[in-house]
Amino acid sequence: MNNPTRILKCLWLLAFLLAGLGRPASAAEIATADDLKDALHDLLSHQNLFDLRYLSNKLNIELHISPAEARDNGATRFVGTATKSPSLFYGYFEYSADIYTAQRESWATISFGSRKCGWLQQWGSEWNLKIQTGTASDGAIPPEWIVWPGNKGIALSLTPSRIGCIITMSQRLKRIVKVPVSPVRPLVSPDRLLQQIADLLLSDLRDYTQLGRILNTEFIVAPDSQKNGLLYQGRPSLGRVIPGFTPDVFYDGADSGWYYPASFFLRPLHIGDRTVSLDLRVDREVTCLSAAQLASDFGRRDPRIKSQRSADSAGIDYFVRGANLISVTVRFENQCATALRFRQVTDVSQSFGGFIRFTPKESLDSSTGTLTTEARRRIGVIKSRVLHLSLMRRYPRPE
Repeated sequence: MNNPTRILKCLWLLAFLLAGLGRPASAAEIATADDLKDALHDLLSHQNLFDLRYLSNKLNIELHISPAEARDNGATRFVGTATKSPSLFYGYFEYSADIYTAQRESWATISFGSRKCGWLQQWGSEWNLKIQTGTASDGAIPPEWIVWPGNKGIALSLTPSRIGCIITMSQRLKRIVKVPVSPVRPLVSPDRLLQQIADLLLSDLRDYTQLGRILNTEFIVAPDSQKNGLLYQGRPSLGRVIPGFTPDVFYDGADSGWYYPASFFLRPLHIGDRTVSLDLRVDREVTCLSAAQLASDFGRRDPRIKSQRSADSAGIDYFVRGANLISVTVRFENQCATALRFRQVTDVSQSFGGFIRFTPKESLDSSTGTLTTEARRRIGVIKSRVLHLSLMRRYPRPE
């Protein structure tokens, strides 16, 4: 090999190596319980929950810190939102940093859900950390936690949940920590939000897989909460953060048509509508959808989408009535959409339309003294529902 060729190859290799210098280490993938254990151990030994870059990198969550808010207790609070999360995690990420200037103290807390967990006792044994136990009331399981040694030690606790566990880490430092606010995120066009609202109105809200595709996320559903791939009873958890929305999502299904009335004592089942609820909050830091944009877009998007002023005049209702009745109430703050409340009444032709009451005015035809058509319809619905329950008890669904 001649010298010029060798020199060129060496220069190319040197340039390749230099190109990687100065780059931040890529976030580690967290896919198993062991990955989670290693990440938590690194965070404990690092002893700094205020190191947001390290925290985001270890948990692979891309934490975004909003501007500070003054609290009634004299603290200045910084709130963090996870704009990305690994597939192992679910639900709502909570990060907060409270700065007490007068007391010269700083507190940091992070909490999130994980589908897979380990045992705190085992981790404590491996890390030579003593398990600490608190007191419990009303027969509950006493809380347990471990603390990394030293005056900057981070406390770690695991709380069992239906899906896995809730992990909480907290730290107190006897000094004032400067918390960096994240740069303003790029704005997102409201067109995507318009499309998502329309797609949800034209879907079946029980179909959690379809909802996940529409919202670019996934919902975690317990096996006994679904039937044939549709939400039947329960509250699915959010699998990962929905782009353009805050993480606090409420999704609830009650498709049996029966419910227990609220009471201090056990009461018999009551007949009700088959319903689904989905509450979303728009991240107004990145998306602003006005009422005018919403009305203009939906006016030409699909003729099945109708609108009306909401009952309390604080928002706008849009709805689609087919086999199911799906509606959304859109709330606005500072002329931007902030809350979306979706509701579905499944098989609306069999709906009671509210509480079961037969008033004389609505039930009796004054000219003939006979039952009205609406009263007959509701009686027919009650008969079919009671017959269905009787058959289900006599011939239960095979497992």
